[in-house]
Amino acid sequence: KKEPLSDKISFASFDVGDIGLFMPTGLVLKGGKRTYLAFHSNCPHRYLSTDNIEGTPDYVLGRIIYQEELYAGPLGTDSNPYGLHVGTKFWVLTVETLRVP
Repeated sequence: KKEPLSDKISFASFDVGDIGLFMPTGLVLKGGKRTYLAFHSNCPHRYLSTDNIEGTPDYVLGRIIYQEELYAGPLGTDSNPYGLHVGTKFWVLTVETLRVP
């Protein structure tokens, strides 16, 4: 029997099926899109895929449908769009948007 999906917002871990709340960071990516980071507690470097961002909402609430684990490359390159230390592990999360203000 399949477990029902939770309607609670995750903040300590992020798995496919979880709901995440993503807040803007102030960093603007190439192409003018804002960067959104998952609201978290000791679970850093979870960024919202730019495919999920339309306009400049104050937040995005969504169910995670895919997550890609990556490592930051040299600063100023496409392999490090968030300005992290080289070698830092980060995740880009794709969500099914549930709510945008």
